[in-house]
Amino acid sequence: MDLPEQFMRDNLATLIDDFRRFDRETAVVHFRGNRRHVSTYGDLARLAGRFAAFLAEHGIVEGDRVLLWAENSAEWIAAFYGCLLRGVLAVPLDAAGNRRICRSRGRGRSSQTGGGRRASAGQAGRRAYRATNS
Repeated sequence: MDLPEQFMRDNLATLIDDFRRFDRETAVVHFRGNRRHVSTYGDLARLAGRFAAFLAEHGIVEGDRVLLWAENSAEWIAAFYGCLLRGVLAVPLDAAGNRRICRSRGRGRSSQTGGGRRASAGQAGRRAYRATNS
C-alpha cells in the first residue's frame, strides 16, 4: 500500500515541525507516584531543541553516537529528537540495565566501529557527557 505524499517524510526530525504546529496538544502523560505529568508537543519541541544545543555545546557532532539510557518519558522522547536534530545517532539502552552493562556495551560498540566520539544521556536525558574510547 502506497501512502499519500502528504504523509511521506524525508526523515523523522521533520516531526518537530508537527510538534510545533500542535504546540498545546497533549503528547505524553506520565505518572510518577501519585502525580500526573502532562507534556505537550510544544514542550517536546522545546526540550528537543535544548538537548540538541546541549550536545553541540559539548562537542557532539553529526555522525557521533549518543546512548540514551532512561525510562520512557517526555524527556526521553525529547532527547531522542534532539539527537535527530543534531544529526547524531541515538542508541537506546534498556532502562533496567545497570551502569556496568551500559559502559561495556558502549565501549564494545565503539571499538567495533573503529572508535570515535560517543556520549551518554541518562536519567531521561537530563545529563550528558562526552566519553572517549579509552
